[in-house]
Amino acid sequence: MRPLELRLRNFRSYFGPEAVFDLRDRGLLGVVGPIGSGKSSLLDAVAFALYGRTPAGGEATTALIHQRADNGAVQLRFEVDGEIWEVVRSLRRKGQSQHALYRYPEDRPGVDPVEKITQDRPVNDRIRDLLGLDFDAFGRSVLLAQGRFAEFLTAGAAARDRVLKGVFGHDRIDQMKQQARDRSQALAAELAGVEGRLHHIDRLQERLAAKAADLEQLEQRLELLTKAEPRVA
Repeated sequence: MRPLELRLRNFRSYFGPEAVFDLRDRGLLGVVGPIGSGKSSLLDAVAFALYGRTPAGGEATTALIHQRADNGAVQLRFEVDGEIWEVVRSLRRKGQSQHALYRYPEDRPGVDPVEKITQDRPVNDRIRDLLGLDFDAFGRSVLLAQGRFAEFLTAGAAARDRVLKGVFGHDRIDQMKQQARDRSQALAAELAGVEGRLHHIDRLQERLAAKAADLEQLEQRLELLTKAEPRVA
């Protein structure tokens, strides 16, 4: 995914006329400014445009509207595999927010969309499919939540390991390893039970073989007695 243009209106620290950020033809982009100038708001705007939520605020959309406004909007145009997409999310303090996703044949003003998706869930699902990332994966791999980097720098080795696992989702690997160990132990116990039953079956087979031998001897004796019976008579 390559962002092309970001538009904000009354979103977090941005108040008043629409702010437009043209990101085309920029291989590397740095956002520099003093504390409170709106750097984090830009990252939140990208996350909210794509997923309808932000790393810090979750899905509390009304908190994203500037305190002096009753509504706001975020619009992000981006490119995925050569296709041009534009997501628009309108926020309202009262009433329902609007969500729409458009696909355009080219990145040019005045071009009509060739596809339109509306409503929050369908838009989120389509963007997740386009990017191949859900919100949590996007937050770990693309957006490093504010404060996590400082935590990483000041942490010890074990703590840094925990931070990295949380950021990149490696903690799931530990969970999977533990699940695999638990499953292995359960299978080992099950195998021991099966082996015990097999041993019992082997003993039963030995006893059955002994009984079969006894039966064969009895049948042989019965046959001899049967043959000898006429002579006795």
